[in-house]
Amino acid sequence: MLLLRLIVYLCYLLFIMNKAIIIIIISLFAFTNLNAQVLSPNLVQNPSFEVFSSCPLGTDELYLATHWWGFSTEYYNACGLPGTFSVPLNVGGFQNAHTGVAYAACAIYENNNYRETIKTILSDSLIANKRYCTKFYISLAEYTYIWSPTAYVLLDSIGMLITKDSVQDNTLPIFNNGIKVQNDIFNIDTINWSKITNTFISNGGEQYLTIGNFDNFIINYPSNLSGRTYIYIDDVSVCECSFAFSLGNDTTLCEGETLVLNPNMPNAIYKWQDSSHVATYTVTKAGTYWVRAYFPDYGITTSDTIIINYLPLPIINLGSDYKLCQGDTITLNATINKGSYLWQDGSTSPISKITQLGYYWVKVTDTTTKCSSTDNINVTYSNCNPINIPNSFTPNGDGLNDEFKIVTLAEFSEFKMIIYNRWGELLFESTDKNKGWDGTFKGKFVPYGVYVYLVTGIIKDTNEQIKRNGTVTLLR
Repeated sequence: MLLLRLIVYLCYLLFIMNKAIIIIIISLFAFTNLNAQVLSPNLVQNPSFEVFSSCPLGTDELYLATHWWGFSTEYYNACGLPGTFSVPLNVGGFQNAHTGVAYAACAIYENNNYRETIKTILSDSLIANKRYCTKFYISLAEYTYIWSPTAYVLLDSIGMLITKDSVQDNTLPIFNNGIKVQNDIFNIDTINWSKITNTFISNGGEQYLTIGNFDNFIINYPSNLSGRTYIYIDDVSVCECSFAFSLGNDTTLCEGETLVLNPNMPNAIYKWQDSSHVATYTVTKAGTYWVRAYFPDYGITTSDTIIINYLPLPIINLGSDYKLCQGDTITLNATINKGSYLWQDGSTSPISKITQLGYYWVKVTDTTTKCSSTDNINVTYSNCNPINIPNSFTPNGDGLNDEFKIVTLAEFSEFKMIIYNRWGELLFESTDKNKGWDGTFKGKFVPYGVYVYLVTGIIKDTNEQIKRNGTVTLLR
């Protein structure tokens, strides 16, 4: 790292001469926001390197970031030596932190199989046979390119090594020790942060984490050339996770009901049995429903299937809306085999007798299937008793048609009948429908001829107002 120390000094001079401005970008980041169902908090302590014992002033000072260490590895922080071990400008180049104001860096590969790694201890040991999801962000440092005018940059892979014991703190390659998860890094660059994700099943008891390159074989640089891969690292997480989900148990619904199937796996790409890709699926008919959830960050596909059956509803029919005659009764029958009943008035009989106008409904439940149906009927009154008014009468004392009066079975809450002669003189008045005119006026018979009548009233049961007027012929 002697050359790195020289470059540190030169970069510091450049910083003073050019009065570089340190740009600090602070952003919020949820370390457990993986593309799977997270079952535990992040086990990585100080995941974005924000907690530190003192500001970095030189090389090989990753140990200043609480819970982190690594032979010949660097720590950059906005509070560090300006232009050399600061953020965003430092000896590695120019890069803002992915989160906060700090990150780590190391040469994951150099000539002659030289490799650096960064290390930490997890907050708890891993549980056997549990799945864990890993994630961290890397950016290729510009320092990678300034090793020499003819330098090579090897973009091979980077990954995590999870072990029960702390890995030896040196620069030798680590080949067969613990659980390794690696990712190709062919497309990383010096401008952007690249997300590195993976997943593994724990053997149990692992608690140490090492980040670096763990390939057994790497194509060497040409013997006459030099090169390296120097990487910034930020926002490291290891969480217990699961890609499994459930659509629920096989289900039986009643006709007309719907069921919303929701895998509830954030950021997954879904494919349902009908080739749709919606996040939730609404079931409206019987069938077998399945969905595959693909997690692109991890290359994992999981699926689940559910069978939905439908039961028929009870069949009930109260009939069409009904017009009820005064004094009549209609019977509404909602009887089914093995049913329970609830009417609008709270009664629970299968049969309801209706004597008044109104809106009637019943809810019928099949006690075997638990499915329910409702029906309703509107009952109104009808003028089943017409009002008949004769056009003549013969008041001769023979007991036949001796009075002029209306003929109806309807009852009135208000009633009046008035008789006039042709000159408009009032001859008779009654408020009783059963009392008719006997053809007299002031105790004397009026002469035969044509007389005018006016009948008005309100039918008691229907509140219908009536008005009839016309002429009647008196015969002797």
